[in-house]
Amino acid sequence: MNQLIPYYGKANVGKRITAQFKKGYPELITKEITREEISQYWGFTVKERSDLFSLILSWPGNTILTSRKGKIISQSLIKKYTDSKKPILVVYGSTNKDIHEILGSRIKQIQNSKTLNFFLDQGTETVRLEEAILGTLSILNLYHVDHHNTEKK
Repeated sequence: MNQLIPYYGKANVGKRITAQFKKGYPELITKEITREEISQYWGFTVKERSDLFSLILSWPGNTILTSRKGKIISQSLIKKYTDSKKPILVVYGSTNKDIHEILGSRIKQIQNSKTLNFFLDQGTETVRLEEAILGTLSILNLYHVDHHNTEKK
């Protein structure tokens, strides 16, 4: 396809939107839709907070802190999270600071959490955030699906 698809909407230039095709090829007419109008899974939600420590302390479920300094993941470590009905908060560091540097000594005050290393022998000092998110969620999902399939047998 060697043409741009026209967009008629209210979003500012550079803002991410979700669009749905109203008409197919060759007309290709789209409309902007909200996340609530999508019936399928449409990716994870990212929330930005100014105080990470307070967010973690107020989280009602279990927390996974990701770090190359964490325990290497295993089925038994992951099982605690995939067996639970509680929501899981997965916390990542940044390319500049590991989660231990961000939280400092306060990390010891966090209940219902484990610091886990999902990328053993990663061969690099840091994993890009997008890769870390996709990799971590894929691993958690794999253990979750595998565990539930085993239960059904």
